[in-house]
Amino acid sequence: MRKKWICFLTACTMVLSMGCARTGPAESGTSVSASSNASSGTQASSSANNSTTSSAGTSKASQTASAVNSSVSSAVTDTPTPSPTAVPSKDIRFLHFSVEYQYLTGKDGENFLYSGRYPSFSLSDEDASKYALLGTSLKNYSEALDAEMKSTKDSLTAEARAAYSGDDFSPYYYNAAIDFKRTDSVAASFLETRDSYTGGAHNDTEYTGRNFNTQTGGEMKLTDVIPDISTLPDFLTGKLQEKYPDVPFTDLQKNIGDLCGTTDGSGLKWTLGYYDLTFYFSPSAIAPYASGLLTVTIPFSQKPELFNPLYTTAPESCVIALRQGETQYIYPDGSSTAVEMTVNLANDSEEDFGKRIITLGTDTFTFNEDQSVYSVVPYFLHFSDGRNYLYLSCSGDNDYQSMEVYQIEGENVSYVGNLGNAGAGEDGFIDPGNFSLSSRLDILSTYGGQRRYHIANDGMPAADEDVYHLSEGLQLTSKADVVGDILDGQYQVAEKDVTVPSGTGFTLSRTDGETFADAILSDGRLLRLYVDTGDGWPQTVNGQDIENLFDGLRFAG
Repeated sequence: MRKKWICFLTACTMVLSMGCARTGPAESGTSVSASSNASSGTQASSSANNSTTSSAGTSKASQTASAVNSSVSSAVTDTPTPSPTAVPSKDIRFLHFSVEYQYLTGKDGENFLYSGRYPSFSLSDEDASKYALLGTSLKNYSEALDAEMKSTKDSLTAEARAAYSGDDFSPYYYNAAIDFKRTDSVAASFLETRDSYTGGAHNDTEYTGRNFNTQTGGEMKLTDVIPDISTLPDFLTGKLQEKYPDVPFTDLQKNIGDLCGTTDGSGLKWTLGYYDLTFYFSPSAIAPYASGLLTVTIPFSQKPELFNPLYTTAPESCVIALRQGETQYIYPDGSSTAVEMTVNLANDSEEDFGKRIITLGTDTFTFNEDQSVYSVVPYFLHFSDGRNYLYLSCSGDNDYQSMEVYQIEGENVSYVGNLGNAGAGEDGFIDPGNFSLSSRLDILSTYGGQRRYHIANDGMPAADEDVYHLSEGLQLTSKADVVGDILDGQYQVAEKDVTVPSGTGFTLSRTDGETFADAILSDGRLLRLYVDTGDGWPQTVNGQDIENLFDGLRFAG
């Protein structure tokens, strides 16, 4: 499989944006392709793991998150390193990662019992060399997560087998996902979401912040960023009551105080953004489960006295991942002014279904685009020249994706355009100068492919390459002799009109989406197949129907 090298400015959660991972069946084990203190971030400890359990403290999400936190903490280097130093905004550079999602399944004969999904990621070779300690920490984190997820698959499959009750049985699942909040030469911060179901009335969801100092490689404590946390209990209590007036809190100030602890705030979960810091309270942590995830975001500009200035410098341009339906801060002037934004879809009538509703500050804008969509993942883009855009990665019927672009000028939001058959993939959105978008392709099968883009002067995504790289290496086997061109390592034709015999394996790797597909043969050679899509069906290679040439074809409706 071709790994996707991606340059993260922010991404997101997942939430990408982040959210509960898909729970449907997949082949087991397959992967899809993303301070001023001397001791700051120099080594991780159990108190720096930034994870607590909810009142459903025995949930699998809490248990496994704690196990992984312990494994990662013991694996992170103990080698003392120098204190981090301030990085000017113009010198902040982005980190590059390889990200793949792994899938696990558990079955008993034909009975589907369990599914799991989790990320595997690492720094690029160049960044791992430059930031060796961070590379080691993230590698240890990824390996610990992999081991725990595989162990969880075995234990929960056994539990599900014992609980299996026939057609009314709901399969168990355990999923992990990550949403990058900041990934540059200052810090690597991401929100980890664990979502599990092991029977009962509802699932369990656990949110954990992971925050690494890029220079030292160590996992940061909250007090590395907020040196004095003595005022946090009162501040967070007031903000939660203000933001969630209808939530029936009980002993809120005491519970917040317990999470803050006496010294380092180790019970609080948080992530570091480019312009702010966000606290997360998982369902049941401080309020009834039905209240869901609760958050408090503190812009650096609103409480500058709280923060260590080493972590408040942002890149000159950036992307902020937002979440549909949630009011969050954007920063149109590049840090000092926080403005509330909410992006949602109308669903109160069939006539209005899917209308885009964008609230900026106190003003609301409604856009009724031609394409009806069921969900959006919003991204705010700020450029050093003062331009600001809102990108909506939209999903509609048959998983069709599109990227809608809106410009933000002062207090106004206006529609710019739409890039069809393109959306943010599982890796989320990235650096505006270098990012990947995912498209659905239908040449020799149906699959997803990515290619790289940048933001043009008009605000629209502009492709930087003519080919798409497959998310998953689709494998075909020839049923007859096939003729194509052998390519060299630079994808240039090295030998024309080569006959490949029947029974050869083909792993599709890239395509232009219209006229050719490149495949790695079972003997390691690279072959270009020229495909005539005609009016859409049947597709032909060498003038022959592909159904007569290949086994393993799969097309979606």
